[in-house]
Amino acid sequence: MIITSKIAKKTQNLRNKPVLYFSIDDENFPYKGVKGKGLANIVEDPNRTVPEGDKISMKYLGTLDHPIAKMITEHSKKGENVLIEISPKFFSTWDFGKEQL
Repeated sequence: MIITSKIAKKTQNLRNKPVLYFSIDDENFPYKGVKGKGLANIVEDPNRTVPEGDKISMKYLGTLDHPIAKMITEHSKKGENVLIEISPKFFSTWDFGKEQL
């Protein structure tokens, strides 16, 4: 799940074409990740964007008192943020910490 601006170019693009490709990498060694193709669903309801935005802020910032976390919450309350939910249709993973055969 991603939170972003309602008027962001990526949001506009996904409204026109909800098919997307994604790649999520772990920057820490041993490197691992997932990549794939999916469908995007754009959620605009502040009853969803506010609590999910708070969860994302807690995960990455560790607090809701951080200025960025406060900005995300306020923009979400005003309906200026959306959530992008990705439903994977295909994906593959890699993990360089596991023995390669």
